[in-house]
Amino acid sequence: METGNLMLKVKSLNLFRSLGVSGRLGWLVLVGASALPGLGGSCQAFEQQGSPIQVVTPDNQNSRAPGNPVGTQSQGTEPSDQAEAKPSNPTQQEPPVVSTSSNEDGSADSKQLSEVTRDAVEKDWASLESSSGIDDAVKETLRPIYREAIDNLKQAEVARRREAEYRNAIITAPPETIDVTRQYELLPTLQSLVVADAQIDTKDLQKTISERQDELSKHRDELSKVAAELVRVQARRDEITVRVANLKTELGTSRAELAGPALAADAASPKRIADRTRLESVQVLLVAENQMLEAEKASQDEREQLAIAKQRLLKRKIADEEVLVARLQTRWSENKSKESIELTASISAVLKTARAEPDNGRLDGLIDEVGALLKEYADAVALSKRVSAAETAATQRLDYLEQEYTHLQTQVEMRDGGRAMAQVLFDLQAQLLNPSEDNAIDIGNLPKLDDIRISNLVVEREIRAHTQREEQLPTNILPAAKPILEARLELLQKLNQEYTDLLPSLSALGVSNELFLQRVDEVRAYITEQLFWIRSALPVDLTTIRKIPGGMSWLFNAEHWREFANNLFTLFVLRPVQCLLLLFTVIALCVTRPWIVAALTRVGVATKRVSTDRYILTWQAFGLTLLLALPIPLVLLFLAWGIQQAAEPSAWLRGMGSGLSNAVWVALVLEFAGAASRPGGLGIVHFDARPSTLRLLRKVVFRIGIIYVPAQILAASTLYGDASEYSGTVGRFFFITAHVWVVLLVVRMFKSSQGLLVASAERNKNGGRIKLDYFLFALTLAVPTALIVLAWQGYLITAIELSLNFVATLTVMSLGELAYWMTLRWFALKKRQLALAERLENWRNRKTAEETPESEGDLLVQEAECEQELDLEVIGEQTRRMMQFLYTIATLVAILGLWSGTIPLIAVLEAVQLVGSLTLLGLAQTLVILAVMTIAVKNLPGVLELAVLRTTSVESGTRYAIVTLCRYTLLAIGLSAVASVLEIDWSKYAWIAAALSVGLGFGMQEVVTNFVCGIILLFERPVRVGDVVTVDGTTGTVTRIRMRATTITNWDRQELVVPNKTLITDTFLNWTLSGTVSRIVVNVGAAYGSDTDLARGILVSVAQDHPIVMDEPKPMATFEEFADSYLNLVLRAYVPDLDSRLKTITELHTEIDRRFAEAGIEIAFPQQDVHLKSSVSCPQCGADTSVSLVDEAR
Repeated sequence: METGNLMLKVKSLNLFRSLGVSGRLGWLVLVGASALPGLGGSCQAFEQQGSPIQVVTPDNQNSRAPGNPVGTQSQGTEPSDQAEAKPSNPTQQEPPVVSTSSNEDGSADSKQLSEVTRDAVEKDWASLESSSGIDDAVKETLRPIYREAIDNLKQAEVARRREAEYRNAIITAPPETIDVTRQYELLPTLQSLVVADAQIDTKDLQKTISERQDELSKHRDELSKVAAELVRVQARRDEITVRVANLKTELGTSRAELAGPALAADAASPKRIADRTRLESVQVLLVAENQMLEAEKASQDEREQLAIAKQRLLKRKIADEEVLVARLQTRWSENKSKESIELTASISAVLKTARAEPDNGRLDGLIDEVGALLKEYADAVALSKRVSAAETAATQRLDYLEQEYTHLQTQVEMRDGGRAMAQVLFDLQAQLLNPSEDNAIDIGNLPKLDDIRISNLVVEREIRAHTQREEQLPTNILPAAKPILEARLELLQKLNQEYTDLLPSLSALGVSNELFLQRVDEVRAYITEQLFWIRSALPVDLTTIRKIPGGMSWLFNAEHWREFANNLFTLFVLRPVQCLLLLFTVIALCVTRPWIVAALTRVGVATKRVSTDRYILTWQAFGLTLLLALPIPLVLLFLAWGIQQAAEPSAWLRGMGSGLSNAVWVALVLEFAGAASRPGGLGIVHFDARPSTLRLLRKVVFRIGIIYVPAQILAASTLYGDASEYSGTVGRFFFITAHVWVVLLVVRMFKSSQGLLVASAERNKNGGRIKLDYFLFALTLAVPTALIVLAWQGYLITAIELSLNFVATLTVMSLGELAYWMTLRWFALKKRQLALAERLENWRNRKTAEETPESEGDLLVQEAECEQELDLEVIGEQTRRMMQFLYTIATLVAILGLWSGTIPLIAVLEAVQLVGSLTLLGLAQTLVILAVMTIAVKNLPGVLELAVLRTTSVESGTRYAIVTLCRYTLLAIGLSAVASVLEIDWSKYAWIAAALSVGLGFGMQEVVTNFVCGIILLFERPVRVGDVVTVDGTTGTVTRIRMRATTITNWDRQELVVPNKTLITDTFLNWTLSGTVSRIVVNVGAAYGSDTDLARGILVSVAQDHPIVMDEPKPMATFEEFADSYLNLVLRAYVPDLDSRLKTITELHTEIDRRFAEAGIEIAFPQQDVHLKSSVSCPQCGADTSVSLVDEAR
């Protein structure tokens, strides 16, 4: 009756409009008539709710809030909101809005609530915030309260606008439904549309097809929205009922709080006022939401009927458009083929006539060229058809994907999980995103867009050069060539047109393909996210336990396993080669297993001796271990592959295939870990692991494999289709059983008498390390326990996904550990070889020292205590630390990438803003880069020494320079990476750079100069670590070259610190720059009267007889001068190094003294002749008397 009255009103309004009566006047007449007994029934629905009917015309419907009397303006409505509520077309008359207001609990608070508006609350907060009489601490406390109140009032305004829309729909939806129904009835028949399309000109076919395809895409988009709206309307019925009941409870609670003594109206405390305002805003929001829900419920039937009518209309339009587009494309293709055939026939006739001419030898080149153009034209026409078909398929595929995605999103929004929702997601994942369909829009066999563009340019160039081509022909053959030239020009023009049409089509096809693939990735990610967080079953109760026996009967039903066997038999029939090859491989691995174990043992024996140990042996052991681990994973892989080849697998078989696929790599990891832990295997022999730990690990791995892997496969078999009925019972039972078994094994592996915790306590006395081990034990135990809880609560899909992710995490960690130990094994082997070479060198040195004993203190040059000359223990420790850190970082990054698809950790970190543009992700990246840089710079010397430098003939000074430069390079790269992550804008710090330049030019000039000179020293190398130099009269050995200064240790073990600038700008003596050979000079003074030839001969003979003095250059003795007391003889000889310089000089002196004594040559000692002469005058006679005295002293 109510619907009939409402339709009567609508029809009456249409009658008034047809008579010229304005819409507003018509509504006034209807409202007045509604008071009559015959028309009053249309308002019974509202009167039964106790709500007065309010008729709002287009002039005043936007000037009041719902629930207020007509003509009054809501204080909470802003001008912007009023503008949004106005119709977009001001000339169109809008029907009135029927609004209701109800207060089931009484109307005593209606006046009070009407006074709580957003403007008023915002003004109150602004006044309070600007008040100087309230402390800032109090303001900070009140800020979130007022912010919540303002947000509540904003939501209330939105609810009022939606309420108005719903109430408008009660009036506007029925006539719109009638209008849509009339449009459907007036649609032309398909036959008439086909007849009309037949009249379209052939030239306009391509344009018409493009327009129809655009229209079809638009209709499909509209249908997706209408279908989503229909699902939303149908799903909202139960939700509204539940929400209205909750609203009444919440409204009663808020009113009770507001009426409490703590928030009395006479309370003047700012805090109480703020709390009272917040509660009043909550009431406003609840009342507005309640009215909105009532209006939504009242308009559901009208909106549902309208959506159904639109859906029917759009489906009819889409069906007609699809048929018409297909017919037009067929017609276009036929016309294209017909045109191509006609052109080919005419040109072929021309060519045939030309070939029949008696003197056509001079036209053969032109005929062949036209023939090639004709073939190219035929290929272009065929390509146009393929591109057109592919473009249509791409558009349809993309439209279908968009429809399904929109429908899926609507279903997910309207339903809170459940088994049915999980199956919807699984079906879309299997059907829409099947791997074989990901490349449904296949453009790989089509030519590239650039190739078509180049071909088009070549054709256009040939068209422009056609006249020149005609002029180049001889005059006598021009008449015979004229038809061929005309055919050539026509072909070029047609070919140009084909290429011109192909370019936009290929471009559009490429864009459609990219959009499709992007959308597929989005849908796949969305499905994965929804499946991960969906609750597919109810929590475990007695009913669940009672259903387990029935689930077991279903799971082990003979029909299922018969289907499994039939599928394998069919696979053997269809693909016998692949099946037999895999079968023979597994049999061969099983048969040759004893030989593989024996080979692994022989490889382990070869590694025990340094002379036979090679790194290739470790790779051989790795390959043999992998062969031992392959049989079971290969069998599982074959079974999973066989199920995937099934044409129409059942839900159970599909689940088995999924479980087997996941079990392949789990079994591979477990089998490899067990094979690597065997005695004489990879872990014990090559990685030097503890045998007791590996024995325990092998037992645990075996026990996990026999329970966990089968249980996971059986649990996965209950996830899809009809089999999902048993996922909450038997599937959950197997999953929980598997993880309870894992918990027990984890406890045994850590807490047994030979467990990891006991071994760690024996090996590490550090309490921190032991606590870390206990933390790892608790974490390892908590993971399967949490998965058990999730499955128990009904999140079985989430638990299975997390379980697989955790297994993948353990796999990544195992791979990182394996890579670390493989790398460390190489470094350990290098260290072992270097240690052997060092011991051999020390043995040779000791043997040489025993043969040529020397006294203490004879060495001129002491061992340079250079910090780069690290011993092998330090080198090994640095290498181990650096490798461990780098592999740890790489493993953590890999694990983060693995979990990013499940938990958007990267997006969460990037969303947290810290300071300016710096995010939490940027801070984490900065810390990681700094840590890597610090560890690398600190431990780089050991790694380079062990990996490269010690195995070459590079000198120690050169090695030090290389290490230092590498450190500087790593430091620069690390700082640059940090600056890049922090997005530092260097232009903002130009003034700082200018100030630093001035400061460096004055205050730090010497420091910077020395730093630059240090770099020059490392590159130019005028002095190296270990060189013997003389600087400012001090001779010593260079022991360190730092950034600012160089350290020289003299013979007294005193360190002289020399600024690097001195070694670049000043003069110094380097004794060992180009070589260690040095010359010694021995001065000998022979007494006067000695035989100088004999003395020089003795000197040369002494030098030649000395074992250290070099034969080349030859020793040389010279007679230098006649000194005051001796004849100066000089012996010059060369020694190979400075270490033996003092010793050699001493021995030469001793031997010269002995030889001279035997030859009777006296070594002169200092002597002096004194001549005294005196003159005396006689005072009496004046005569002079001279007295001469000679005193000769020796």
